Amino acid sequence: MTPLSTLLPELVALSKSDQSKDEDLTDERKQGEWQTRYSKHAWLQIIIESIVLIFGLIICLYLFYEIAASRHIVKELNIGLNIFESASHHALALEAVAIGGACGGFAFALKWLYHGVAHGWWNRDRIVWRLIVPLLSATLALFTALMIGSGIIPIFSVKITEGPRAGAAYGFFVGFFSDNLVGALQRFANHTLGKIGRTEDKQSGG
Repeated sequence: MTPLSTLLPELVALSKSDQSKDEDLTDERKQGEWQTRYSKHAWLQIIIESIVLIFGLIICLYLFYEIAASRHIVKELNIGLNIFESASHHALALEAVAIGGACGGFAFALKWLYHGVAHGWWNRDRIVWRLIVPLLSATLALFTALMIGSGIIPIFSVKITEGPRAGAAYGFFVGFFSDNLVGALQRFANHTLGKIGRTEDKQSGG
């Protein structure tokens, strides 16, 4: 089982490598080049995409407030919908994982939206990716948490599903780095299923 602390040096190294790649903060422009690269129609879509992603992020944050209010961690306001009032502690943890995953996905999509616009990489076809990432991140966070809790994937401690606070933190972590986790799960599946396939081949004399 790999504790999160052993992964931190790798994340720091990745962060430093990303910073070295993005040391040039000029967005490939010369001094005084302030005109936009995009047409009015392109800016209309960029603004709509930004609003949708920010609105989704705000909904996720509000759902976190609802979870906290249901356990009296924060003071409940009159606007509260009490949608998690009857949920069990374990159910709240899993809901926090899914919402945290969506929150991380929205944040990741927003990050790449402003990066793409600033560097001139933005294109209209990427809207599909930006809208689907939060949903996939939530799904990935939830089901990897279930696999960790059941012992299928011994990466993190099973304590991530014991409470909403740890669940939310884990969900956001997975959601924001969902692309990395998909690659890691692919390697894990290839290694595990490959072993099973080779064992069956030996048993069958292949």
